[in-house]
Amino acid sequence: MEKPLNPGARWVVAQFLLLALAAAEPWWARTSVLPDLRWGPWFSGWEPWVGVVAAVSGGLLALWSARTLGGSLTPLPRPRDDSALVVTGPYRWVRHPIYSALVLAALGWGVFWKDPVALVLVAALVVVFGFKTRLEERWLVLRYPDYPEYRTRTGRLFPRLLPGSRRPASWRS
Repeated sequence: MEKPLNPGARWVVAQFLLLALAAAEPWWARTSVLPDLRWGPWFSGWEPWVGVVAAVSGGLLALWSARTLGGSLTPLPRPRDDSALVVTGPYRWVRHPIYSALVLAALGWGVFWKDPVALVLVAALVVVFGFKTRLEERWLVLRYPDYPEYRTRTGRLFPRLLPGSRRPASWRS
């Protein structure tokens, strides 16, 4: 009997597809017959510097987050049966720092190339991560009794700006 597809697998496919499209888009722009939408010449101005810093920072945050997660790491939103709730390292401030890191790295890439199409793909990636985290957090609440309290003190994709700040109940997910 064939095993059914994990409901979160669609979000994983969408995430990797958007990341691949954002990574390849600057080359498409060079070889396409469509108009060049870049907002300036390559390798000039402040954008390459900011883009490199953002992309490298995102990559380092992703590595730190994955290392902190250890054996609990999975690309699927459903936690592994043998996983533990991790609240150390970058998980002290953000519940999904790997997703945050991927957004930061992709944003840096788009800024580096001054490519608005890549930035639109990053915005789509944020939307995908929003849906993926909602699904993931439903499973995390079921798996870890301490997760609801952890969720009240940490940001989803970005750190909370004020310690102890809470979102209105209507914003919580």
